[in-house]
Amino acid sequence: MNGEKFETILGEGTTLNGELICDGMIRLDGKFAGNIIGSTIIIGKTAVIKADVKCSNLIIYGKLDGNVEAKQGVEIQPGGELRGDIRASSSTIREGAYFTGKCELRSEEKEHQ
Repeated sequence: MNGEKFETILGEGTTLNGELICDGMIRLDGKFAGNIIGSTIIIGKTAVIKADVKCSNLIIYGKLDGNVEAKQGVEIQPGGELRGDIRASSSTIREGAYFTGKCELRSEEKEHQ
């Protein structure tokens, strides 16, 4: 995570609807519905997210329903769930993770053409 610090945290037991935009790192442990734009986004084990996500990196430990566009990578950790399409430079789905959708892997160079 390259020394980034969390700029925004949505704690467990918190529910938020709308659009979340942050230049820095975001950690979500509660419930969120809408759209998310950020740098590195971590979806914690207790998170239930229904959103389309645009970011550099996404790490999923909880549940995400929505499409993902990541400039760099998407990681779905054991116990993590993603229902939606991925468009990224790399994707890692760990044993014990769940993914349903389409995955389009593209180099960062192709993204800028």
